[in-house]
Amino acid sequence: MRPAPLAAIAAAVAACALGPGFPNLAAAAPRGPAEQRHEVDADFQLTLLTGQDSATLIETRYVYSPQPLLRRDIVMPTLRRFVHRPDEYWLRAAHTGSTIDTRTGAGAGARVHALDRRIAFSAEVFAEFDDVRHDIYEDGYVALPVRFETALRVLPLLDVAVGYRARPVLASTALLDDARLDAERSGLEQEAHLSATFATNRDDFLGTVAVYARDADWTFTGFHSGELAVRGAGARLDLSLQISPQTSLFLRADGRIESWNNTRLGEAPDFVQDLTPTVHGLEADLGFLYWHKGELGIRVHLGGGYRGEEPVHNSRDRGLGRVGLGIVRRF
Repeated sequence: MRPAPLAAIAAAVAACALGPGFPNLAAAAPRGPAEQRHEVDADFQLTLLTGQDSATLIETRYVYSPQPLLRRDIVMPTLRRFVHRPDEYWLRAAHTGSTIDTRTGAGAGARVHALDRRIAFSAEVFAEFDDVRHDIYEDGYVALPVRFETALRVLPLLDVAVGYRARPVLASTALLDDARLDAERSGLEQEAHLSATFATNRDDFLGTVAVYARDADWTFTGFHSGELAVRGAGARLDLSLQISPQTSLFLRADGRIESWNNTRLGEAPDFVQDLTPTVHGLEADLGFLYWHKGELGIRVHLGGGYRGEEPVHNSRDRGLGRVGLGIVRRF
């Protein structure tokens, strides 16, 4: 006969000693994994650019999922949303403080599923104020970024998605005075993308590969009236390797090539040297995400890259370095 486990012997002794009126501690203890319907994600990034320019990003996102995640799920925390596909409703706020361009905004979005969770539809509406710092003749403007995406689960661990993002200018905040005539902006930025997100059967790898096309058409009135247009394409890569049940290493990269055309009156040569340049850019970040008890995630990353000179005021070729810290809380 196998000896009784020590825990069972201790429980029997306690029951005999304390009598039937003593509370059943085993029954009172929580059973099963805790449910997590809420998530708060806060991110801070500091970017330093050549030419004594800098930028800071502060972004906070709250997500509510009617179908909860499970704290003690066998699926690793980083992959749980992709594997289980819960519906999501979120609020997001972001502030980018920069010596070049400062943006502040807030918005809301949702991701819902249909056909036994084989199809996902997502949308977000975001309102922001853009304080243009690189051009002393333009004050700022209000924009309304919106994005839509449809994703199809073609295989158990493979999503293919198409999406569209637009950023129309709603109003310019140019202030006219006796000293100068301010520039006022109108127009639209837009982007369309095709992406694939995949994971391995062992839940040790998660990745997204995307290609996109971007264009922008702005019209300026007032100071140096005219048009500014952008046509470009690029690719994004987001890879996550789970090296333990609690820790993930991730790589994010974005490369693009754009053709710009500045037809604003009086821009060259005093304000802009090349009115029709081809602009290249490449940025990448490498970091890790550590989950404590499946509830608290700590994210740290370092990155860098290059941004080519654009035909706008006070632009130049810039190298950049970036450091980021984020905290995720699920409950």
